[in-house]
Parts: sequence; structure tokens; C-alpha cells
Amino acid sequence: MSPVLAGVLQPLALVVALGLVHRPLGDHMARVYRAPPRLRVEKRICHAVGAGPTARTRWPAYLREARPGLDAGRVAKQVGDHTEGRTLGFTGEPRANVPGLDIALKELVAGGAARD
Repeated sequence: MSPVLAGVLQPLALVVALGLVHRPLGDHMARVYRAPPRLRVEKRICHAVGAGPTARTRWPAYLREARPGLDAGRVAKQVGDHTEGRTLGFTGEPRANVPGLDIALKELVAGGAARD
């Protein structure tokens, strides 16, 4: 088989394979992500972090789990302080300055940030 033919057949085979599995795989993923926790362990974890087994996890519940001891209001203030506006003022979404936010949150955890 020539390299040119192989170069044409490989992407074609990939497109055909994706075309065959996209629907069943997508349906499976939708069932997995929408399904309520069924196992006892899953239900206990949801209860421990403050999330209802059929509800989305709320920010304060995630914060309690990820960084115990941090005040959600202070973290929200840091996120607001480290959020930049839209590109050119009108395109895209506001975005966070992740390295700066990470440093500020580490300072909050360490207790080195100025108290409000």
C-alpha cells in the first residue's frame, strides 16, 4: 500500500468509525452523567459534601470539600478580583487570571492575605 493511499484511508476509516459509534457512545455518556447515584457509597459521598443525590453540586459545598476552613465569600471576592473582561470588550466570555487566583487562594489558605 502506498503512503498516499494509507494517508487517505486512515482519516476515512476514523470518520467511519466515529460515525458508527457516536450515537451509542453519546447515549451511554448521557445516561451515566444524568443518572442519580445508585450505590450506597455514592449516596454517602453526596450527602457528606452537601450535594443532593439528584441535584448539581453547589459552589459552597464544593468549597467545603476542596478547601475546608475557607469562607465562600472571601473566595468569591478573590475570583471577582482576578476576573478579566471580555476580549476587546465585546467578544467571548469573561475569564479568570488562573495563576494570580491560584496564588491568592494559596495565601488565603496560609492565612497571609489581608483580612476584610
